[in-house]
Amino acid sequence: MEETEFPIPTAKKILKTTGMNVSSAAATKFANFMTDICNDIVCATVAHALQNGRRYLKEEDVAHTRKALSL
Repeated sequence: MEETEFPIPTAKKILKTTGMNVSSAAATKFANFMTDICNDIVCATVAHALQNGRRYLKEEDVAHTRKALSL
C-alpha cells in the first residue's frame, strides 16, 4: 500500500487554530502522528473488508472501524 503524508502546512494551520505558536518541529511531529493515525484507520478498514472475503469497501467496514476506535 502506498504511504501518504499529512502535509506539514496543513498541520501548522490546524495547530494554529488552537491559538498555539507552532514550531516547524512541532508541526512535523503532528503531521507524522496524523499520517500514522490515517494509515492505521485505512488499514483497519481494508482489513475488515478482506477478512469478509471482499476486495471492495462497504459501509459496514467503515462502521466496524469507527466502533473499534469509538468514534
